[in-house]
Amino acid sequence: MLPQELLQTDPACMFVWLKLPPPWRADDFAANAKARGVVVMPSSAFAVDRSEIEHGVRINLACATSRDQLVSALRLLTGTLKDRPRALFGTI
Repeated sequence: MLPQELLQTDPACMFVWLKLPPPWRADDFAANAKARGVVVMPSSAFAVDRSEIEHGVRINLACATSRDQLVSALRLLTGTLKDRPRALFGTI
């Protein structure tokens, strides 16, 4: 599903870090994923110095209530990653 080269984790960990390729920014990816029904934490939520944020999101593998729900969420994130960032706000 998600590209292995973009993932960082440990077998004992319930979280996966997904490094985002350009043009994605962490906050934009998280907002787009949330709009599609999946909540992830942008790297900016963990940054002390916001001037040098590596763009990525933390995926919590333990919050899914079933394997099917986890697979569905990971597929949705894979689709989001393949899309170009889209604006979530209309112009006035």
